[in-house]
Amino acid sequence: MLEESQLNPAQLAKQRKVRRTIIELGLFKKRGLKKRTKRNLALSSLERKRINNVEYILGTKNGLMNQIFNRSVLILMDLKQREAWNENHKILTEIILKPEEHSRTIQLFLSQHALLHSSAIGNTGKLTLEDEVLANLDEKTFRNYPAATPDTKNSIAWHLWHIARIEDMTMNILIANDQQVLFTQSWYEKMNNDFSHSGNNMSEAEIAELSSRIDFHSLIAYREAVGRQTRQVLSLLKPGQFKLKVEQNRIKRLFDENAVTQNANWLTDYWSKKSIAGLILMPATRHNYLHLNKCIRIKDKFHKQIKNPL
Repeated sequence: MLEESQLNPAQLAKQRKVRRTIIELGLFKKRGLKKRTKRNLALSSLERKRINNVEYILGTKNGLMNQIFNRSVLILMDLKQREAWNENHKILTEIILKPEEHSRTIQLFLSQHALLHSSAIGNTGKLTLEDEVLANLDEKTFRNYPAATPDTKNSIAWHLWHIARIEDMTMNILIANDQQVLFTQSWYEKMNNDFSHSGNNMSEAEIAELSSRIDFHSLIAYREAVGRQTRQVLSLLKPGQFKLKVEQNRIKRLFDENAVTQNANWLTDYWSKKSIAGLILMPATRHNYLHLNKCIRIKDKFHKQIKNPL
């Protein structure tokens, strides 16, 4: 499958439709679908259409049986990927400060990071947490605020904005001492959003404004650009640099560029005590992981509420 950057708008729309189809196939019961493949005519027209869509994109002659196998693997991988991600994060924590493990650290980080962004970034062929968030994500669900979930009421729009901003400022100001991605390629203007800070300590009115105004496609593209830049920044680090402490003049830049507001100075106090390794282990990885999982729970609950209104 071509990377998204190589596709024209029509091809991109088709690829996203197929990605949704693959996710939807996961709703089928594995055993029941296996039985029904022995008598294809028993498949519903909707199921047949979904399977044909996947057969077309995969280009397989025996697409039905192959997709049954692939879908069962994907169902298992959803949990297995999460378990593996957490185990690998523990390993990353153990080796990141060891200069002799530098190459391994970089490769493990790139693998971990790839599962937190669009599958186009890591080019691994695996569905990622962001892919799962975006599958069947319509704008109403994306903008819904307040969200009725136990651990957050912020919208998916806010969560994706927040993790993109946190990754951008920590990687490009605190580690690279370079320009934020936000102020390149007119991302700030494209997203139609008046906020340039991290989103911490926002009022309910501000969250509602961001959720209703921010441009969906530009935000997704901005987050992808941030992810690609992070991978470049980390790949250029030298052995021993993970031990370096965050420089205070870079903390000052966060305020100068309104990346962090004065009422969120607890955040900069936290980062100022960290090494580069600490920023890698939280803002660039674990922080994304936690918020993407929240997005998935928000989406699932909102879709269930639509299907089963009180």
